[in-house]
Amino acid sequence: MVSPVKKPTRFNFGHLSVLEKQCILNMYKQILSDTPQMKITTIVKKIADTAGVAKSTVYRTMKEYRETDRCCYTSTSSGGRPHIVATYNETTKKYVRQIIHNFFHNNELPTLDKILKEVQSRSDLPQMCRSDLHCIMR
Repeated sequence: MVSPVKKPTRFNFGHLSVLEKQCILNMYKQILSDTPQMKITTIVKKIADTAGVAKSTVYRTMKEYRETDRCCYTSTSSGGRPHIVATYNETTKKYVRQIIHNFFHNNELPTLDKILKEVQSRSDLPQMCRSDLHCIMR
């Protein structure tokens, strides 16, 4: 018994998962090994009907596999710009926390401007802007 074709809904439009791409490639390899004389267009139509995807999706998946010898692209990007918190070391963060606690010990309300003035007045801490300080405190 054949399982029913998965109809596209508003939830499963878009990119195929790695498992779905692997399934398409497995069907392609199986049909090609069973009947090597069958035309590619016939194979693609058969896979598209069975998997419930468009023929262009099958062609795109096969092209991706031929170009990379894998069923899915791997990201080679470095991930973009590092977060501002990563630029300051742990000792700087520790000193900022210490300054905030000193405000509480002096029974003062630590505002961002007060903390920034204190940080900028200390020579052992690097100079930072208000937005950097806000990111560190979060």
